[in-house]
Amino acid sequence: MKRFYKKIAEIFVRPVLLYYLRKDRYYSYEGTKVSVKKGVFHPGFFFSTKFFLGFLQKANIANKTLLELGAGSGLISMMCAKRGAIVTAVDINPLAIESIRESAKLNNLKVEAYQSDLFTSVPKKTFDYIIINPPYYRRQAKTIEQQAWFAGENFEYFVALFSSIDPYFTEDSKVFICFSEDCEFDTIQEIARKHGYNMFFTYGKKIAWEYNVLFLIGRYR
Repeated sequence: MKRFYKKIAEIFVRPVLLYYLRKDRYYSYEGTKVSVKKGVFHPGFFFSTKFFLGFLQKANIANKTLLELGAGSGLISMMCAKRGAIVTAVDINPLAIESIRESAKLNNLKVEAYQSDLFTSVPKKTFDYIIINPPYYRRQAKTIEQQAWFAGENFEYFVALFSSIDPYFTEDSKVFICFSEDCEFDTIQEIARKHGYNMFFTYGKKIAWEYNVLFLIGRYR
């Protein structure tokens, strides 16, 4: 049944969605309005953003430093800043950074935003929370927009992630990464282990026809 729904979405919904996303848009969620520039991941049409937000509602993030990697429109960053977190938002797409900065002004929030390929432009410091909504499909991205979806033919995104994350968190930090059930978990887990990390299942929830899962990243002891 899940495959049926996805097939229907691919045939009928996807063309309409792509047409809608050809223009800059705004999106409102629980009183927070965000700018969504053309080509930026839209939080209203995909399940992972609301899944992550549902989980973070239970987290003690007030006065905590929080880094969002692959922030897109910045909705998660805005919601965390509203709850008192000290937020840094990062995305490889310069239009996403424009969206985040505009959204911070719209909501009168302080969010530091950096255009960065993972950690390349992130200030060298540790964070209490790091949240990652990664690309996770095995395909080479042909455009910067596609990098929100595709992690490379050999999951180069995850190789780069686990090669560079170590200086940014301590043993007391919480590092969460979100996936769809469609992911190649075994392969991604193996990449993590090769770089000295485990991924521990933390939370899962089915939204519509898609099951989303959250893992906590930790170092080998």
